[in-house]
Amino acid sequence: MFVCSSLIILALSSVFLFMILLSKSVLLTLVGVMILMIDLGSFGATATLNPGIPDRNLQKYSPEYVESLSKSNSLGYCSRCKIIRRPGSDTQHCADCDVCVEGYDHHCPWTGKCIGKGNSRYFYTFLASTFILLFFMMGATLLTVP
Repeated sequence: MFVCSSLIILALSSVFLFMILLSKSVLLTLVGVMILMIDLGSFGATATLNPGIPDRNLQKYSPEYVESLSKSNSLGYCSRCKIIRRPGSDTQHCADCDVCVEGYDHHCPWTGKCIGKGNSRYFYTFLASTFILLFFMMGATLLTVP
């Protein structure tokens, strides 16, 4: 899904940037390319960085402690992921990815990945830069079309 989404963003933006370049507006084209690179970079970071999946290393806990948490249906233990959630953390289980994610916001269909503590800032940068790119392309098209 990541590759398809990247190609859609790149193809549509390239068409508009090529139209702007044909109108002999090099400055507008450079600004558009810069916004597009920020957009694709933040999209790539969102899709490739760890969203906040906690360490599954249960060896640092005693087996009795892990067993007592699993039997008590405690909120501190996920039986599907076999992890112990940190006390006070907002870790939730994602049904789409079948993993627990710290700071879970949602599962993004465009990246095919969860949005959590580890990649949320890049996700919001991606959203902002996509809207900036959209409005830039509309404005530049209006300015350059005779």
